[in-house]
Amino acid sequence: MQKKTFAERFQFISDNAKRTKRLEDEILNISMNMSSVGASKILRRNIANKLKSTICEMIKKTILIDRDTVKRVYIDDFALKRREKYAKSMIDIESGKVIDILNSRDYDDVKQWLGEYPNIEVVCRDGSVTYSKAIKDSHCEAIQISDRFHLLKNLTDYCKEYIRIEIKNKIKIEMPMVREAETKYSTETNVKYHYKTKWELILAVKEMISDGCTINEVCRVLGLGNKTVIKYSKINESEKDVIVNTFSPLLITFFPHLFSKKFNYHYLTDLTHSWNHLLKLL
Repeated sequence: MQKKTFAERFQFISDNAKRTKRLEDEILNISMNMSSVGASKILRRNIANKLKSTICEMIKKTILIDRDTVKRVYIDDFALKRREKYAKSMIDIESGKVIDILNSRDYDDVKQWLGEYPNIEVVCRDGSVTYSKAIKDSHCEAIQISDRFHLLKNLTDYCKEYIRIEIKNKIKIEMPMVREAETKYSTETNVKYHYKTKWELILAVKEMISDGCTINEVCRVLGLGNKTVIKYSKINESEKDVIVNTFSPLLITFFPHLFSKKFNYHYLTDLTHSWNHLLKLL
């Protein structure tokens, strides 16, 4: 003989429930105004130890949509796993909330899915032919509207393609005019290496500037920097002796402090002569 267990039923708790109705109402009231993580922290601190997954399951069960009242919707697909698996969502245009989600993009599934909402009047969609046919077969009198994003995107693509085909060989861009003063000196590349001494290079900079060349043109022709051209243009004839009397690179090795700061050119010239005289004695 089988044993049967009889349990008394109470109004404050549902059949086979582990939570009272008052606790469920309190959980829903708190979680509706914040995220499930925040609601879980408040419930753990004051009421009951409930995880965010439990709260999410309760919210999903309590949200019931009256499908007869849905009239204007927007349908669009999204990727569950990019380039492999896609799903489709339905959004109420009036409230802006997600109504339903379909785990497929096939014609038969979309047609059956839309048929579950008998009073649909307006459907906003992308340019898919499959969706257009499914909407027409499930709601023949519904108005189909192409969404703004895909409409503008298709229009832009067609315009770009038309412009590319029609005028691809008809646009001529004139090359910028080269100043006569610049062409006079730009016959060869790396012109600065054709000068034997630094003073000749300085004279070339001065000559180009006097002929009307800009600093950028001088830099482009001689391969110098802007600061170098400006510095060379300000050098006077009185500084020629300092520049011509070059010094040995060994000075940098033995006297590095001379090159860490600005130094006196006249002192450096005397030091160079002394160094050259010392090398002759050796």
